[in-house]
Amino acid sequence: MSSGALMCEASSKMRGTLNSILHCGFNPAELNPITLRKIYVNVVLPKALYGSPLWCNYSNGDINQLEISHRRCFKQILSVGRYTNTDVAFSCLNIESAEELIDFEKLEFFGQLCRLPVRFLAKKVFIHRLTRYCLGCINMQGLIPDVYRLLQKYSLMPTLETYLESGVFPGKMAWKRTIKNSVRITNRQRRSDIANKITCREDLKLFDADRPLTAIVISKTSSSLSVNHK
Repeated sequence: MSSGALMCEASSKMRGTLNSILHCGFNPAELNPITLRKIYVNVVLPKALYGSPLWCNYSNGDINQLEISHRRCFKQILSVGRYTNTDVAFSCLNIESAEELIDFEKLEFFGQLCRLPVRFLAKKVFIHRLTRYCLGCINMQGLIPDVYRLLQKYSLMPTLETYLESGVFPGKMAWKRTIKNSVRITNRQRRSDIANKITCREDLKLFDADRPLTAIVISKTSSSLSVNHK
């Protein structure tokens, strides 16, 4: 199956999984958007983006289709219209775009390959392809060219150069922090700057989205209704 078909399937999974969760018996309007965000990030996205590090050579149309589904989902979480400013909605829920999430997954997978012991065949194939590409094999397709482009995009080339020269690569948590800072914080700051320039009153109302969960308010103000009350 091509990467385009996989991304089309991911779009359907993204919308379908979220709708299934929102209609499983509770009232979504009674839940804090932050709670729904946790469900979306920990359940919906992992299912939809499973295998995304290996999605290569996809078109702009493919990624745009995935982005549209992603935007509809988090606007549904916020209970706002589909034409609400996307940058403001992104900033409210602190969620990255689908492309940024895929970039993060690819760079994390790249780190796993670099730390893989050399006795594994996958590591030998990876080193062979990486070396060939760095030596000028520009016609190569697949994971290596994509990762190389991302390392350039997020100014992480020094890490690759150090690895090729000495074989030293950051540990799991250190690499995760590095790419988190490079991929997520940079783009998040850009979206925050855009959101701060929004003057539309209807969009600014979204910043009240961190209102307390109704059930928590009731339990705090009416202790007799608490589940643990005897």
